[in-house]
Order: sequence, then structure tokens, then C-alpha cells
Amino acid sequence: MDVSGQRTTIELEGAHARDVLAHLWEQDLREKSFPVGSVSQGLIAKAPVIVCHVAPLRYRIMVRSSFAVHVWKALVDAGEEWV
Repeated sequence: MDVSGQRTTIELEGAHARDVLAHLWEQDLREKSFPVGSVSQGLIAKAPVIVCHVAPLRYRIMVRSSFAVHVWKALVDAGEEWV
């Protein structure tokens, strides 16, 4: 995690990164709709975030620092299926 500009950056990477994010993200994450290089704003667990698709198996989630722990816990819960 990188904390800067009043935002915390969470990197989600791996074979199931898209699956984990899809549990919480309202937008279509398929490659055709959200290719590498795409950036979008929305909500994860009711917290405003910016999501960047930075590599085929990696997403960068930028969230205001005050919501970072909340979003992190939501991502951990969403990823339990693949642990």
C-alpha cells in the first residue's frame, strides 16, 4: 500500500484479482469492457474509489485514506473463496 495525496493505493494482483474485485465492483471488468489502461470511478462497499486496470492480472484501487481499512476488509472478505 502507498499512502499519498490523501489516498491509499491498494494493488490487487493474481489469477483471481478480477473475480475478487467483481464481487464488490458494479462495473463490467471483462477485458472487452475494461481493458488494461482503463480507469473508472465507483463504489466498493459504499466507499468512493478509483480503479485502474494496470496489467492483465493487476488492478490498482485508490481510496480516500479514511475508507482504506474498510475497503481492505471488504476485499479480504471477497477473496476468501480463493485462499
